[in-house]
Amino acid sequence: MLAATFIIALLFSAIAGTMHFATVQASTEVIGIISSNITFTKANSPYMFTGPVVVNADATLTIQAGVTIDFDGNYLQVSGTLIAKGSSDDWIYFSDGSINFTSTSTTGCIIENAILNWILVSISSSVKINSTYVKGAQAKNVINIYGGSPMISNNTLTGGVDSVAIVSIRGGSPTISNNNIIAHVDNGLYPDPPIDMNRFGTEYGVYAENVNGAYITDNRFFRAFRVESIRVVSGSAIVEGNSESLYNPVSTPPPTPNPTPPISPTPTLPPYPPTSPTPTPTPNITPYQEPQQTEQLETIMGAAIVVAVIGAGLVLLIYLIKRK
Repeated sequence: MLAATFIIALLFSAIAGTMHFATVQASTEVIGIISSNITFTKANSPYMFTGPVVVNADATLTIQAGVTIDFDGNYLQVSGTLIAKGSSDDWIYFSDGSINFTSTSTTGCIIENAILNWILVSISSSVKINSTYVKGAQAKNVINIYGGSPMISNNTLTGGVDSVAIVSIRGGSPTISNNNIIAHVDNGLYPDPPIDMNRFGTEYGVYAENVNGAYITDNRFFRAFRVESIRVVSGSAIVEGNSESLYNPVSTPPPTPNPTPPISPTPTLPPYPPTSPTPTPTPNITPYQEPQQTEQLETIMGAAIVVAVIGAGLVLLIYLIKRK
C-alpha cells in the first residue's frame, strides 16, 4: 500500500492553482487544475475525484488503458486535450459524474474503448467518441452537443429513466453514425407490458434543433422510445440508413470492472393489465368487553359471607358468656 502524498503546483491564467494527488488506501485522489501535460496511469488506478478537475487550454490529460475513474458526483472540464484510449480487452472506466468539452478543447480529444456509467457528456467542440459504451443517468441526456463538429460513431448509447434524449443536438454540425442507441424502457410495476409501451423511459433517440449540416446515419435504434427515435426540429440534417427494432439484442460489458451483483429477492408483481380490486366485506366487529370472572367472584363472595357469619356468632357467644 502506498503511503506517499504528493502535490503538483500548476498555474491557471496567471492565477496560482493546484491539483492534488494523494494515494490513500490504494486509491489516488484527484482535485484541481491541470495546466501541464499529465498521465493517469493504470499503476496508480483507481482514481477518485474529490472535487472538480479542469484541463487547461494548453494542457493534455492522457488516460491509459485499464484506468478506472470514479467522479463521485464531480465533473471533468476539458478546455485543452483529453486522450482516453482503452483497448477491446482493457477498457477505461468512468462512473458517476460528467465530462464537459468546452469550445476551446482541441480536435485531438478522443474517448475510445471506454465504459461511461452514469455519465453526462457535454460537447461544444470537435471531439471523437468511438467504440465506447455510455449509460446515462436518471433524468439526464446521455450526450449533449452545443457546437463544433463532433464524431460520435460505433458506440452503444443507453438512456436513463425519465430522460428526454439519448443524443441531444442544440447546435453545431455533428456526425452521429453507426451507433446502437437503446431506449430505457420503464413501465412501472407491471411485467410483460405491450412491447410498444414506454411510460417513464427515454423520449427520443436523437433530438436535434438549430443544427447546421448534421449527419444522423446508419444508426440502430432499439426498444420503444416514448415519442420517436429521431426528431429534427430546426436546421439542416441528413437522416438516412437508420433502423428501428422493438427488441434489444445488443450485449454490453459490465459498467465497472468485475462487479459483484447484489443479491435481491425477485419481487412478486401484479399482472398486467391491473385487475379491478374485489371489495372486501366489512366484518362484524363485537365491541370489546372485559371478561367476567363469574365463578371466582361467587367463590370469594361465599367465603366472605361464611367468615362474616362465623365472626358474628363468636361475638354473640362472647357477649352471652360475659353476661352470665
